[in-house]
Amino acid sequence: MLNKEMESLTKAYQNALHDVEIATESDLERVITLLENQLELISCLHPRANTITSRLINYLKTSVYKSLNIVSSLCNKKNYSPSFRNGQCYANNIRNRLLDAQISIYVILNSLNLSYEKLAELYENENRKTTLFSFIP
Repeated sequence: MLNKEMESLTKAYQNALHDVEIATESDLERVITLLENQLELISCLHPRANTITSRLINYLKTSVYKSLNIVSSLCNKKNYSPSFRNGQCYANNIRNRLLDAQISIYVILNSLNLSYEKLAELYENENRKTTLFSFIP
């Protein structure tokens, strides 16, 4: 099951990369918005009294905050400050919506004109987070 999900994620990613232009700093702001959307979706997950699921949810939240801090620093901000949001919980297709946002994040990151050294930690964190999405119940 994991292999099929990763294969479909790869195909969607390749299709999305087909028409990409070089990203700008305003695109980094879009990454922040996408990460905030992911955080909102992850907050909709309920651990259902399962310790492992609860740990997964907490780890994913921490991972998203780490990415938010890294992207904020790339935007020359000292640290991440959240935008105002009215949290709404949409429980439908959370995993698919997280993966859609993740593909958009990867597309923007790949189109940035920044050195790999500046993006290495962010890529590492995003790859780890993407892998964990497959374990969401």
